[in-house]
Amino acid sequence: MKISRNGALKKGGLALCILVGMFVVIGLELPGSVHVEREIIIVASPETVFRLANNLEESLKWSPWFDQDPGLEFSFEGSASGKGARMVWTSEKAEVGSGSQEIIESRPGRKVKTNLDFGGRGRAVSTMTIAPYGNGTRVKWAFDTRFGNDPLKRYFGLFVEERIEREYKHGLTRLKLVAERPTR
Repeated sequence: MKISRNGALKKGGLALCILVGMFVVIGLELPGSVHVEREIIIVASPETVFRLANNLEESLKWSPWFDQDPGLEFSFEGSASGKGARMVWTSEKAEVGSGSQEIIESRPGRKVKTNLDFGGRGRAVSTMTIAPYGNGTRVKWAFDTRFGNDPLKRYFGLFVEERIEREYKHGLTRLKLVAERPTR
């Protein structure tokens, strides 16, 4: 059986359309959001932990992202702490990228909620909940993002959860070290 060149192109085009269609359909069946939550117990007062979480300049001491790029550039807008405090960062490293973080809710000793804007890579909300626990503080750090109906972002979401889990664990460990450090 002999297939003409024109027929082969049509079959190849049809096969490509089917593959693209399958990619889109499968992508739309993937989760449309990611929720990651990690927690740690810190032997420090809720006020100490809150101060470190609620002040964007203080967050430089424990945030898991700032040690990923020694050349990271950042600036602050508004006050350094509390609702409306904003930080903008710029990195040449693709895994860090450029973006901004703004505190949208600040409840003294209890909660700090921020909007994260990763530029063209998406947006998320980060919530740190702080509560007394024995002679210390229980800190829960949550990350939430939505991908909408973009199948490509939904595929990307498969990798986001693992990365955020790793980074939040690292950040909470650093927060614990900073909060428990004796003051002089």
